[in-house]
Amino acid sequence: MAVLYGEINMVEFRKITFNNMDECFSIAVHKEQEAFVSNVMETLAQAYVMSETTPTTAYGVYVNDVVVGFIIYGYHTGQGLGSEIFVKNCYHIWCIIVDKNHQGKGYGRQMVEKMIAEIKTLPHDKGDYIYTSYDLGNVTSKTLFDSLGFVDTGERFDDDDDEIIVRLNISSVQATPEHIRQMIKDADGDVFEDFPSLDQDLTFNQCKDAFTKRSIEFDENKFDVLGIYDLGRQAFTNLGLLLSDQCHHTIKVAVFEDVNNTIFKGRKEFSGSILKQIDEAFAYIELNNNTQSEIKGLTREDFDDYPTEALRETLLNAVIHRNYDFSGSIIVNINSEFMEFISIGGLMPGLNVDEMLNGVSILRNEKLSGIFLRLRIIEAYGTGIRRIFSLYDGCVNKPQINATQNSFKMTLFNMNHSRNAVAVGKELAEKELSSQEELILGYLEQYDEATDEKIQELLNVKKTRAFVIIKQMSDRGLVRIIGRGASRKITL
Repeated sequence: MAVLYGEINMVEFRKITFNNMDECFSIAVHKEQEAFVSNVMETLAQAYVMSETTPTTAYGVYVNDVVVGFIIYGYHTGQGLGSEIFVKNCYHIWCIIVDKNHQGKGYGRQMVEKMIAEIKTLPHDKGDYIYTSYDLGNVTSKTLFDSLGFVDTGERFDDDDDEIIVRLNISSVQATPEHIRQMIKDADGDVFEDFPSLDQDLTFNQCKDAFTKRSIEFDENKFDVLGIYDLGRQAFTNLGLLLSDQCHHTIKVAVFEDVNNTIFKGRKEFSGSILKQIDEAFAYIELNNNTQSEIKGLTREDFDDYPTEALRETLLNAVIHRNYDFSGSIIVNINSEFMEFISIGGLMPGLNVDEMLNGVSILRNEKLSGIFLRLRIIEAYGTGIRRIFSLYDGCVNKPQINATQNSFKMTLFNMNHSRNAVAVGKELAEKELSSQEELILGYLEQYDEATDEKIQELLNVKKTRAFVIIKQMSDRGLVRIIGRGASRKITL
């Protein structure tokens, strides 16, 4: 995805699993850098061998669902490799790789800073130091670690080794402004909506129009009840700012010609009252929701690219649940294959994606949600996400959720594009099948479903090869993959 209007792409750590290992194994550096770093597969193999004495955690590093790097750290207990170098009970950032196609974008620094922040929570046990190392000739690494406060220990793995070992005192690591802000917020339990707005010269013409349009009275005498005005402080609140004509938070919608979101076709920014923004942004998004028709006999059947209700629910979710403590816009990216809705603020503490899909809802902006409920813009708390997924029943590409600490992205796929791709895939598949594919399809026709282990046994291949074959068959619409991990099944 392209960077829009100065927005910053932030790295995300994901555990390496069976589902993403192949793309992580594909991470590579430039030829001249190969002397400085190991490859991902070799590093993971070493970690496995050392796991009894040195617990390790490895991550694939992603930006907008694209793998850009790899990072791994271990916890040294005073045993095993490096015990003569590292102090007992310390952390070691063992390997950092930024893929050659994504270097020079600041991801390396983000990766290390994010790793330091994770280690500061002492995920394995107590420890005072973070160690890492770099080759004497690696000027880029030296500059990075020097700037972050790492110091040369003077130790070497071997007497003639050119690998520089540096360490950082965990207690000396300064918290970032974002961490400080969040710590204060967690300690005080403050609520953005209730605080006085910095701008007190507010008008509510657009908000009144939205109330009137829905036949609901907008009475200034009830501003305190709605949470727009604080009688005790004699001041408009931040909720009032969001609903006012002067709201400085915006929604930006961009339409692209390509699926990499790099070539603009059109873009608009919507400002003013958040209620006005929703109406205008939704109308613009709907203009890009095209219809495809099929004639069957005397009947014409129309198919929208996206379920209108799914677009509406996704936009509302982005507006209601975003973190308004921070400046920045809600971003909507549209191309021929999918729409992305990106808002600031990850999931609320204690909530994960699975719980959210089960209908659990923790409101970040309770009073704003109450306004939306009063205006009948939303029906009930916690039902929107499940409704979006239900609208994609029967579609090959389901909605995707990507939640990080500071952002939330929902991706909706163009149902017509998916349907056409499946039809083309089946047409091509009928023309040419490999012997392995024929074997799998024959088995599924007889037994309805198969596990990954059964596919390996059937084809007499290893796990990675079986995974690749099934992935290719799924992409062509030959088979369906249901579930993940140990519960994963392959069906027709």
